[in-house]
Amino acid sequence: MDEDSKEIKAEDIKVETEGGASKTLRKGSNPLIIVGILVIVGLIGLYAMRIKNRTLSSQPSTQVKGQQGAQAAATNGPVKEFTVDGSNFTFNPNTINVNKGDTLKITFKDDDGTHNLVIDGYNVSTSTIHTGDSATVQFVADKTGTFAYYCSVDSHREKGMVGKLIVQ
Repeated sequence: MDEDSKEIKAEDIKVETEGGASKTLRKGSNPLIIVGILVIVGLIGLYAMRIKNRTLSSQPSTQVKGQQGAQAAATNGPVKEFTVDGSNFTFNPNTINVNKGDTLKITFKDDDGTHNLVIDGYNVSTSTIHTGDSATVQFVADKTGTFAYYCSVDSHREKGMVGKLIVQ
């Protein structure tokens, strides 16, 4: 039997690559080849995960939606902080008064149920949270007027889970 027509036996290991190339390793073959292949595959997997994480982390981690996120980063002056407690179908306080140009930091605490806090006039919202959790938004009040804030979960808004942001 010549070298090219060797018979493959049960104890042999056949290794195939993505390109379709294959090699049969004989029992007692150098295990460094197998380890090398596993290391290369592992490194490719780590590289792919790193690229995916870099893509995810390049997106802003803030919970502010819209253009106010950029404005919040470039604030001048003190930040006015408010805590709004939410429970089933009510906010406390249900009115917030500020001046145009103020930077607002609103921490929404969920006292009971599943809720969020949305301010359409500023395109701002928290994530939906559960009892005991909190979420924070920060933005610049750059428009005057009265803006409703509300819970957009199910029909909570219609059931009265609404407040007012008054910007003078």
